[in-house]
Amino acid sequence: MLLFNANLRGQSPVSPDFESVSPAAGLYQGLSVTVRAGRITPDEDVLEDADLDEVHDEGSLADALDQEGGLEVAGLSGAKSYGNISIRGASTADTLVLVNGQPVNQGFDLGSIPTQDIVRVETIRGPAALAYGPEAIGGAINIITRKDQVRPWEVGLAAGSFSEGKFDFSTQAFRFGNWSGSLSGNWFQTQGYTINTDQRSAELDHAATFTLPNDVLRLSAGYSRRFGGAPYAQSLGAAGNGQFDADDRVDQWNVTTSVSDEHRAGAWVLKPSVFYDYASILRLNPLGLDAASGVSLANLNQYFGYGGAVEASTDFRRATGPVTLGLDSREDEIDGAYDAWHTRNVSSAYASGGWFILPGLLSIDGSLRLGEYQYLGPVFTPSGTLKVHWNPYGFVYASSGDGFRAPLFDELYHPTIDYGGLFPAAYGNGEKGNPGLEPERSHTNEVGSDWKDETVTARVAGFANWTTNFISNQIDPNDGFWTTVNLPHVRVLGGEADVRWQALPWLQPYSTYTYQDVRDTGSGSLIPGQMRQKLLGGFRVLVRSTSIDLNGKLVDQNPISLPSNNLINDPGSMSPNAPDIPYWTLNVRAESVLTGNLRVHVGIENMLDAHYAVLPGIPMQGICFEAGITKDF
Repeated sequence: MLLFNANLRGQSPVSPDFESVSPAAGLYQGLSVTVRAGRITPDEDVLEDADLDEVHDEGSLADALDQEGGLEVAGLSGAKSYGNISIRGASTADTLVLVNGQPVNQGFDLGSIPTQDIVRVETIRGPAALAYGPEAIGGAINIITRKDQVRPWEVGLAAGSFSEGKFDFSTQAFRFGNWSGSLSGNWFQTQGYTINTDQRSAELDHAATFTLPNDVLRLSAGYSRRFGGAPYAQSLGAAGNGQFDADDRVDQWNVTTSVSDEHRAGAWVLKPSVFYDYASILRLNPLGLDAASGVSLANLNQYFGYGGAVEASTDFRRATGPVTLGLDSREDEIDGAYDAWHTRNVSSAYASGGWFILPGLLSIDGSLRLGEYQYLGPVFTPSGTLKVHWNPYGFVYASSGDGFRAPLFDELYHPTIDYGGLFPAAYGNGEKGNPGLEPERSHTNEVGSDWKDETVTARVAGFANWTTNFISNQIDPNDGFWTTVNLPHVRVLGGEADVRWQALPWLQPYSTYTYQDVRDTGSGSLIPGQMRQKLLGGFRVLVRSTSIDLNGKLVDQNPISLPSNNLINDPGSMSPNAPDIPYWTLNVRAESVLTGNLRVHVGIENMLDAHYAVLPGIPMQGICFEAGITKDF
């Protein structure tokens, strides 16, 4: 369901209890610069407060983000078992995902990030996202979890189609002197809507604060566990053919921890921090061989990320927001199926801030970062936005920035798997990594205008992105194996328009449209499977303590040449039709507060029973229903 927030785009009021901070560096998900929620960029969407009820109730962040313009989830909506985000035609690896400003390692996806404690989600598109890290070539998703433990006890239950069940809880703060802390968690299970989309998962999260006269120490820790189908998790052949991996299973657990301090010294705020994250992913029968044939494979990969940062921020006269200076460093490591222990380190010095050139009329925001990448050397990545505030309600802007992404471990060292002639030659003979991959470099430009008055929030933007050494999946003509390759030049041209209108006190219509042309400039061909256009529209009705959100979505993708209609890992067992392009859905969600501490929700996805694709190569069969109840104590 499309989540409506009346406080979106450009001029959003922000609670003083929350700020978006990027304290840590990351080789794979980005070197980070402080970007405070109080200085919203032109292309930032914010989900918070009631907008996050669906995320908490259904336990799926990917579902909510897939309803935003310009974003597409690669994964399984119905099973809530996997999800990576593509923004504005970039690959999913070019989307920077952060939790409390900390980049997560590549062992995480949107299905493994805990949802119960999320209080704010910021989606940033275009050059402005590069302030969060150079890997944000397409954009950034910053997920902010609860740090203020002022809340009641809460328990929720939900059930739905495909034998879905969910239980969640959160505690009130436990206080001992200057220390306070709380716990939250959930459990989820589904049998899935078709073969290999079942899942069982659980999470447990802890947040604690220790307050001193001039310091605030914060600890956050999270654990998640997931087991079930992973039909799109790692198979290059499945992804390249636009097909569905019917046999790949995953047993995964993730741990995240961070400790930070906020120290005030006069006009300056100092923020040292350290973090550690870990992912253990056991893939059962991955990459290609058919379990029905009696041949199965398994591999275990362990992903480690740790590091720290020190940054200082202050306000200056005529500044549009805090000016930040910082140093950070991050180490990423992987051990397991790649037959070696691989490590990468990146350290960075950075600065960000904004100034009014002409107060009330002309302002500029920008960031500068110099990173030292192990094995790759120094990389300089600037970005900036110039705004002309042409009246109290709106502004026009122009943004530009440079991005950089080193190849992922999975792209470099993907295990070599021979399909052994089990599949037609058109599917490929196997798959392998490419240790010779070069890093991606991008240049991103955008122009647009934002408007926000008492009843209307609107935005229009055009963007042009150029990427050299774009990393893509292709068949190696020398041996017929799927692998990752560098395309010399890829460009994305497109535009977005968004309008949200408080038509009546009880009626809120909204609509957003995105068009993008993602093309290999060398061959002139479209990049297969990338979203071409997306239209979202609907309205929200508010009647006393009940809200009803009715919305529809139309998505058109670049075509993929499907060699057959069979599932890639089980030829002949199922023959789904290739998805119609474009595909569409119609959804409804209703939520009602029955008493001051009791809330119920009902949701129906695909309510007209359209057979739409939630990933290329497999249709979603039937209507998806869910209902639940939440009670505060």
